[in-house]
Amino acid sequence: MDYTMQIINNEGVVVDSFTDDDIFEENGSYYRLMEDIHELARRRAMGSDAVLDEVLKELDDDLPF
Repeated sequence: MDYTMQIINNEGVVVDSFTDDDIFEENGSYYRLMEDIHELARRRAMGSDAVLDEVLKELDDDLPF
């Protein structure tokens, strides 16, 4: 799968974009980096980190020690 990164301004206009192929190096490390960025952005958009923080806070509050 290829990854495409788009920079979008506050009016919803794409002002720049690139793919992992555009910034490819011989070792191919940019594909993995863009995959990681995609996963982090997805988690943030879905609110996963905030939910996990709430669960951990609740667990901390319930522990007797």
